[in-house]
Amino acid sequence: MASTYRSAAALFAPEVLVASSASAAQRGALYVLDAATTSQTPLLHWKGATHVTPHGLDTLLSASHAAGDAGTGGGAVAIDADKAVLTVYAFQRDQPVARIVLPHKMQCVALTPRGDYVATGADDGRLYMWDVANGALLCSFEAHYRALRTLRFSPDGAALATGADDARVCVWSVPSLLGHTDLAGGTVPAAYATLADHTLPISDLHWSAGAFPQSAALWTASHDASVKLWDLSTRRLLSTYTLPGSVSRIGVDRLERFFFASLHEANTAYRVELYTHDPGAWHARGGRGAEGVAYTVGADDPHVALADPITALALSLTSSHVALGTQTGQVHLVDVVTLQPVRMLHATASLTAAPDTPVTNLVAMARPPDLLSAAQLGKRSAHSDADAASSTYVAPLPMRPVAPQFSRTLVRAVDTPTVPMRIGAGAGMAANDVLAYLGVRCSAPSAAAPDTAAPTSTAPASAPDPAVAARVAQLEEDLRRAKALNDEMWQHLVHTHVGAHH
Repeated sequence: MASTYRSAAALFAPEVLVASSASAAQRGALYVLDAATTSQTPLLHWKGATHVTPHGLDTLLSASHAAGDAGTGGGAVAIDADKAVLTVYAFQRDQPVARIVLPHKMQCVALTPRGDYVATGADDGRLYMWDVANGALLCSFEAHYRALRTLRFSPDGAALATGADDARVCVWSVPSLLGHTDLAGGTVPAAYATLADHTLPISDLHWSAGAFPQSAALWTASHDASVKLWDLSTRRLLSTYTLPGSVSRIGVDRLERFFFASLHEANTAYRVELYTHDPGAWHARGGRGAEGVAYTVGADDPHVALADPITALALSLTSSHVALGTQTGQVHLVDVVTLQPVRMLHATASLTAAPDTPVTNLVAMARPPDLLSAAQLGKRSAHSDADAASSTYVAPLPMRPVAPQFSRTLVRAVDTPTVPMRIGAGAGMAANDVLAYLGVRCSAPSAAAPDTAAPTSTAPASAPDPAVAARVAQLEEDLRRAKALNDEMWQHLVHTHVGAHH
């Protein structure tokens, strides 16, 4: 029964906030914060992060499993504004798992939901994507003609959205990116969709829940003071919301009842309701596909005003609170209904941060079951069974493979030397099942004496033994069956992990 309660506690884990800060005056910080406790002490302080850029942080959920045999640990990736380095972190330690040198400085980073690919964008508009486990460079080309500012993978990992200073948003099918480069006369992939209705640089992106492309939708924010909603199945603009100033960050309710938008270099964040209840019916704001219809957000609309400029924003998983990071390194938790701050956290290296130590990124996620568990396991015996139900005392999950360095030469996905997988106990096919599939019968080897000489054939070379020829033919047939099985397994892996079914 205790193990059942521990499993339930892992399924309904509380939320945590991953926050980064950057400062020219002092060292930045990368923290995992617990918004549910009254303590200001972070759950985890990742070392080695200095100046994480806006949109330069992404997280990876830990993948737990009910049977406990197929889980893998999660973590985060971060890029510094002043270094061409990608730093990889895990929830089980406070030191970096890897520090990987990149071709040059990057502006933004994104991980696929499964953590198998990482994409980065540069100041020259060039997009890179690597296989995290073996470091193979999968694509490198100029996706935009001005600096890339934000990247987002779709929830199913099948598409990548890129936003840049050229006021365009491009949506790419991930399989179409593999193997493309514009270097040495290579080809540039064609974007699935190019969304060009904004007039100023793109500042933020957000994917709605849904499989790409049939039921996918994308939210885009821009410095042109607008937020737009796009239907990617038809590549049409659905809604436009105009705000009082340049939009910096957005956070969209998972049920799409409202969204929050913070203004650039301002202390204000607006809550924009997506529906209005007129007598007898609900009506969608923003047009919902009607040509030229937009909703204008006024100064009297619901909003939060803080003492300092807002630099980062994240909605809680249940959309009950919004976390607002400020220019002075504070994180305010605000009730989305009353718009009143309920508590304040610190996302800087010290509680007395310099005035120019802004919070650059905020990510809300479920508390990882392996968060610092390796350091806490020694205390397990000193706690009661009720305390053991906490996710803090769950055994550490295996680490995901991370390449020690990333390649700078393009490698096709099918040419990568390994396909990293972790198979749990009891998974896969037994040896006898494989042999049965191949139609091979195994016989016990003869127990000949070690000193017994093998019989020497006296038949001429021109007349091979019919039994030997039959055995060779049988072995060749077995080899053909084995190669067919290997090809079938490889195609299954490619379709599963690369998304060839799109």
